[in-house]
Amino acid sequence: MNPGQVVEWALAYGYTALVVSDHNTIVGGLEAKKYADDKGYSNGTIVVIPGVEYTCCRVHMNLIGINETIRPSGAWPTDEELQKAIKRTHELGGIAVLNHWAWSHVTGLTLCVPYLPCSLSCILHYRFPRSFFSAFRVALY
Repeated sequence: MNPGQVVEWALAYGYTALVVSDHNTIVGGLEAKKYADDKGYSNGTIVVIPGVEYTCCRVHMNLIGINETIRPSGAWPTDEELQKAIKRTHELGGIAVLNHWAWSHVTGLTLCVPYLPCSLSCILHYRFPRSFFSAFRVALY
């Protein structure tokens, strides 16, 4: 489906909020938001929130409520790079949500054990800045 069809699908099923993200790019999310704005849906019908699924061999996480692409520099970003991506997300007013560990860790493609640095789990505890979420928290253990 294209971004406009995603918005129409969400409306057809009664959604009033929708996060649109794709692997390592914000383009589809911004197109979906523009579609909803152009159709007049943003005036109370549906809230479209752009995001990026930050995808690499270490982790997949959604960076939600941002307006620029944040992507890993390579397949195995450093702890510092992961922390920088989350910090940038927060600077843009968004939140970071851990989707799942990279599938390569569970399919036997690598022998690595997935992990996030201790300080990263603390960085992920943030309140979403939009008014319709009063307290949205993500915890990693």
